[in-house]
Amino acid sequence: MRRIDLRGVFLVLGLVAMTGCGDPLSGKWENKDDDDIDLDIEQTDDGWEGDGHIGVCFEGGDCFLCPIDFEVTESGDHYEVEGEFTGSCSELGDFDDIECELNDAGDELECDLPNGGGTLEYEKKE
Repeated sequence: MRRIDLRGVFLVLGLVAMTGCGDPLSGKWENKDDDDIDLDIEQTDDGWEGDGHIGVCFEGGDCFLCPIDFEVTESGDHYEVEGEFTGSCSELGDFDDIECELNDAGDELECDLPNGGGTLEYEKKE
């Protein structure tokens, strides 16, 4: 009778299972109402970072699509986002105090903007 060593098989299956699940926050996200408003999030050693675009409206009704770079940290049951406006909107400076929650399925992200700025709802695309 031949003996087969299955330890290697279980190790490979374990690694596939761990990497196959992936990080639910990492990936490409689009706003439910406007796909120009987007986030591209990647996991880092100490949280996540990314870039994207967000709509900014000024008093008087002028609105612009602004590029952003940001960092995300986990804080209990939600995520905290801080970053900076870049490109043509860099004069707007930094932002913080954005809180986001990921749904249980990991395919919807809801972010509350500070100072009553509203809520942005995103759907995962990749």
